[in-house]
Amino acid sequence: MIFTGTVVEIKKGKVYDSIPSSTEKGKYYVREINRIEFVFKVKELIKGKEKSDFITIVTSGGGADCGNYFDLNSEHLIYSYETDLQVNTFTEDNKVEPYFSTDLCTRTKNLNRTKKSEINRLKRLNKRN
Repeated sequence: MIFTGTVVEIKKGKVYDSIPSSTEKGKYYVREINRIEFVFKVKELIKGKEKSDFITIVTSGGGADCGNYFDLNSEHLIYSYETDLQVNTFTEDNKVEPYFSTDLCTRTKNLNRTKKSEINRLKRLNKRN
């Protein structure tokens, strides 16, 4: 799903995961992971079937884990994807309820750094599908 929108709410939380030790057989470590929900007021839905005026994007909040962080009231072009893997998890055995996310490897960016031609190109591409 691709859309433009404004951050209207930020919900910060933590999730916990156990990971096996790479040096001690049978030992596991608990790690704490940021789980941040950013609620966007949709300005324009460019691609996707979401019917709501508000879309929640969940990430780990940035840093070395490649999550995004958005400031309250900031406007963005969001390239999102639906996933059912726990935030900041890369193994298939950590399934959760599906949610929308984005990360630093997408083209997500602040709307004031987005060229109008990019948004127009996305609209044209979406009309083809």
